[in-house]
Amino acid sequence: MTPDASGWRSPALYDHVERISASDVAWEWLRRNEAYDRDFQALTAAKGDPRPLTDKIRQRWGLRFPGGPLAAPPEAGVFWLPREDTSTIILGEAPASVSTDFERQPAMAPARTITAADGTYALHDLGTGQYVRLVQPADTPADTALAALIPLSLDGFDRLEAVGRLLAVLHGRTVPPETRLTHQRRARLRRMLQSFDGYRNGATQQEIAQVVFHMAPLDRDAWQASSTRHAIKSLLRDARAMIAGGYRTLLRHRRQA
Repeated sequence: MTPDASGWRSPALYDHVERISASDVAWEWLRRNEAYDRDFQALTAAKGDPRPLTDKIRQRWGLRFPGGPLAAPPEAGVFWLPREDTSTIILGEAPASVSTDFERQPAMAPARTITAADGTYALHDLGTGQYVRLVQPADTPADTALAALIPLSLDGFDRLEAVGRLLAVLHGRTVPPETRLTHQRRARLRRMLQSFDGYRNGATQQEIAQVVFHMAPLDRDAWQASSTRHAIKSLLRDARAMIAGGYRTLLRHRRQA
């Protein structure tokens, strides 16, 4: 079951889009995807070996662990495949040449952990309404100084930013803002979500415009000529594209080709 859209007229229901991480904004879109919902329902109803369906969901949708569409972010705490979400921090044993005393390493208290065959996945609260996602491979020794693995590809810049934010909260410094989403893009994504929920709830495009843009009702001819009509059509078009797979673009920084 996809999220209830009956409250779409309330702006407060979309306030969180302004503060949650890009990884959680991506989940807002996927959980509105009816095909994903069908895959998840099939998984929960499966009586045999769930691994084939789990693998299908993992590869088709980019999630490391399938989550129920009714779970809203950030409380849903979804984990994306690390290759999809380039803000995921991969932790491992620090090399002896740079290793520091384990006793001096700041303690981490994840808000949520999931242990799998390939390692432990954790959400660390940044105290800003956002979480950073951590993965510690299964072969990492216990009680050892940790280091973050940063690839030398362009995705390394994404992971460096995430590491900087984690270090800031661990050492009591101001956590820098996430830069995957600008304020302007967040504002548009919020309008897209609210518009699409209005559409799902059966509202007309003009009714959606009246709520999203605080517009007075127009007669038919005025509405047909209104620039706001085209703005709503654009929001709905882009929302459908985001749900169909565009949410993956939110998981990494936008870069010039």
